[in-house]
Amino acid sequence: KPKVYHVNQNLNSQDIPPKFKASENLKAGRDMLGLDLASASQADARIELTFQGTESSEGLVNVNGQGVLRVGSSSFPFTLDQKQRLKKATLSTGQTVVYGPLDGTIKGRTGDNLIAMALVCDSDSKAAEVTVTIGDLGKGFSALHFGQGLMTAEVISLFSQANPR
Repeated sequence: KPKVYHVNQNLNSQDIPPKFKASENLKAGRDMLGLDLASASQADARIELTFQGTESSEGLVNVNGQGVLRVGSSSFPFTLDQKQRLKKATLSTGQTVVYGPLDGTIKGRTGDNLIAMALVCDSDSKAAEVTVTIGDLGKGFSALHFGQGLMTAEVISLFSQANPR
């Protein structure tokens, strides 16, 4: 039976790496979403993501899902590409997480744009942390960071050790 995950996180503007605050990033946000991401705050930006996962014998979670990025009064729906897989791992703390990259399409001001996420989700509490990039890294993109506390050094190491796809 598929397990349903609901991620509902506020923007964590304090954790956005300085390189994501560069003018190119902010210009891409204005161009693609029609928003000034420099003024986005925890109070007015959030991501809502729902996905279903069925676990394989290799510890991979096959997922599909959809969500919405909300900034102020603007909403941008997105869908995840089909047939993606996240990895499931038990950390040294005993906490079980589902993690990995997800790709999809988000409806922006100028039409469809690519959306990519680096997600870590606590399998039990459903707490989550996700970095979202919108656009093409080679042509201009915007990055936002939601949630906090789960992207530890151990999880970052897991991301770098293996691509769960």
